[in-house]
Amino acid sequence: MDKAYKEAFSISYDDKEGDLSRHIMDAHTLGKAILSVCELLNNANKQIGKGSEITVSVTAPPKEGSLIVDFLLMASNAETLDILKMLGFAAAGAMTGGGLMEVVRQMGSRKVVNVEIDESTSTAKIVVLSEEGGAIETVECPKAVARLATDKKVRDALHNVIQAPISGVEGGVFKILKTDLSDETKSELLVEVKEEEAHYYSTVPAQNLVETESATESVTVHFTQVNFDGSSGWRAVIGNETDKDFAVEMADGAFLKKVQGNQQAFSKEDLFEVTLEEVKTSSVRRSSYKRVIKSVDRHFASKNRRLT
Repeated sequence: MDKAYKEAFSISYDDKEGDLSRHIMDAHTLGKAILSVCELLNNANKQIGKGSEITVSVTAPPKEGSLIVDFLLMASNAETLDILKMLGFAAAGAMTGGGLMEVVRQMGSRKVVNVEIDESTSTAKIVVLSEEGGAIETVECPKAVARLATDKKVRDALHNVIQAPISGVEGGVFKILKTDLSDETKSELLVEVKEEEAHYYSTVPAQNLVETESATESVTVHFTQVNFDGSSGWRAVIGNETDKDFAVEMADGAFLKKVQGNQQAFSKEDLFEVTLEEVKTSSVRRSSYKRVIKSVDRHFASKNRRLT
């Protein structure tokens, strides 16, 4: 890349007078951990969607006191370095709503029922079963983090980085350190996970998740089909898509009453400004769309015919 923005960080594994404190780890376990850091960063970069190229390098040998692996993240634009915050590889509270590590800690290994995404705010609610398996609970976070937290490959990678190297190790500790690029002898502790907490980052079974995305916007419509008797059975041409109409639900009860009481003032050729909510429901098998008119805000018609 022509110009690179850089961020250095380290992952550290330590224990109580065991192999980790002597810089020893099974090569396969450490290799998977390093590869999984790369996988986590690449998946987070895809969610940011800035089109930035990233390079992840291991830069130094282990340091005294524990087994530490130093990484250097290089990106073609500065905003992409925020993927460290998205993953939770940053100071607590660095990302509004929490990074991946914090959200996964809240979720644990509980079954995910579905993911509700609000496109207008770029936030999400991960709906999970309670520990007892009955009640429904929600974990709120940015939508990009929600997609990472419910991706099995990402969860497997997080397990390889955090839980696998310290699981069952007496006094085992996983740490993320921020390295000062101007003085590589200095580092700041950002995250610490003790062995007894590592179970939060276990692998999860593959699930056929249902993801719901919703977005609300103000658009113009004209109705091609109406139902004076109820909220269903309506169709409308939306915005500039003049060659196609869509089924819509009329959720504006006040407007519906006006139409029912003044049917002669209603013309299918009239143009209306409405607040429209579009809901997309996706699963592995299929996707479906639902369009709901939350309110009819303006009727472009002569004053004596105007319904709103």
